[in-house]
Amino acid sequence: MANQPSACIYGDQSNQTVPVLLFQCQGRQVWICPKHLPILIHNPVRLADELPGLKLAGSPESHS
Repeated sequence: MANQPSACIYGDQSNQTVPVLLFQCQGRQVWICPKHLPILIHNPVRLADELPGLKLAGSPESHS
């Protein structure tokens, strides 16, 4: 996997063209670019197709 370019889960841009950030979800490593990071933070339901079985934590107010 080290030789393969890592691509944004949402936009499919590779680390050859933009920086990508690594996160883990359901035991799998996933990459996302900074442009799409707000989707992961504020509207993760939009990633449901790419991350089947994603369980959302609820509103940010409940994270205290």
